[in-house]
Amino acid sequence: MQYILRFQLYDDPSRQSFTQLGTDQLVTKYPLYRYGLVYEIGNNETISKGLSVYVVANITRIRYIPDPINPEVHALLFEVFLAHLEEWGKFEEAEEVRQARESYWPLHNKKAVMKRPYV
Repeated sequence: MQYILRFQLYDDPSRQSFTQLGTDQLVTKYPLYRYGLVYEIGNNETISKGLSVYVVANITRIRYIPDPINPEVHALLFEVFLAHLEEWGKFEEAEEVRQARESYWPLHNKKAVMKRPYV
């Protein structure tokens, strides 16, 4: 299966609009980008100038699309949503992240502390 990686850069902390960063990239390995982590993304020129440091600002969206090389089969498109590192402090937790956290870990940070009995 073909994997296609697309980076989307949020225009502001509201997450209401974004712009594609660069062009789609065909990759051979399953892409893994984690929410809240910092990555250098770009070509050698932008990385060396420090212009390409971003934070993953939302959950990666994955969907099937027609493969650009062979339209008779499908490829997996990975859309990674980014924010500039300098702006990351202005972003609130993404709604999708909050929903996932609350549905998968409903007792996260709410666990009752059980004391061990004395022996």
